[in-house]
Amino acid sequence: KLFNPPGDKTLTSEQWLDIASSLPLGMSRAEMQSVFSSFDEQRTDRVAVAALEAGLSRCSPQECSRIPPWISQAMQNGLSGRLQQELAATPFAQDHPGLARESDFRQVVMRTERYLTSEQLNSLVLLADKTADGHVDFVEFASRFGGGAPPGEPLRVPGVSELPIPPPMDLPDGASIGIIGARTADVLERQGFAAELLPALLALWSGGDLSAIADAAAARLLATLPLGMSLPEAMALLSIDGGVASLALWFRDLQAQKVWKAQTDWAAANIPGQALRNVLRSQVADAESRSLEPAEFERALLDAGVAPGNVPMAMLLAVKGFEGDVRV
Repeated sequence: KLFNPPGDKTLTSEQWLDIASSLPLGMSRAEMQSVFSSFDEQRTDRVAVAALEAGLSRCSPQECSRIPPWISQAMQNGLSGRLQQELAATPFAQDHPGLARESDFRQVVMRTERYLTSEQLNSLVLLADKTADGHVDFVEFASRFGGGAPPGEPLRVPGVSELPIPPPMDLPDGASIGIIGARTADVLERQGFAAELLPALLALWSGGDLSAIADAAAARLLATLPLGMSLPEAMALLSIDGGVASLALWFRDLQAQKVWKAQTDWAAANIPGQALRNVLRSQVADAESRSLEPAEFERALLDAGVAPGNVPMAMLLAVKGFEGDVRV
């Protein structure tokens, strides 16, 4: 629901690939495209969400948790250990801990398992979790098939070695936080995504344990998701006591209280909408379909006749991207 327009029960390939890039599903964009194409039989670039759900529900997770018999003996003989040792020493893994280029993964396997057919090697690669750009998570692969994970311990989150912590930055003040919260609550409501599901969504990055994610890292994740908030805004929201769980409950309360309605009423009275659209069309090429730097949007507001004293409030109402760019 976060990745397609409200009420739309279909997904385009671009929206489907956005999911691959945003969530730790262990699938590359190329694999996600292949899945989408298998459902898009009419080549309309649009597939019903219900059809995708039904198709994926027929897949058995057990099929991907058992090592194929034709490679099981090699795994018992130490292939998983060799994979970890040799791939960890590659230049790529030095910069991307736990990840390997697919070509490196294939080479290490074939160095000792020369009997594998091309089809078997391809199957092994398909079983491996990957990042959105196709890099193989060899640590997760070794844990899943080589017994590297202690009993009962969750497997590594696909493609995630460590969530980066954002550097210190200037955050919005307390009054601004309320407006940002109301705006985000409205985005969730318009998308039909229940606010109380946010903790479970972020827990995808921590093996199900939300407490394992530091607030600063959680802010980075929130700003990456299509919630319309920048990284500083996400960090400001998470400065509220209680972290993500409390934040989700607050969003739900803001929705129930219709707080965003007061903000839109202010905007209707103080921002000449048609004049702003005209300014954007005349000054910015394709403004309706792209983002603007904050300074650009501020100039557009002033040129549209917004009072200088109202510009900061108008900026707070605008939906933003990760870096703070304004979504026109």
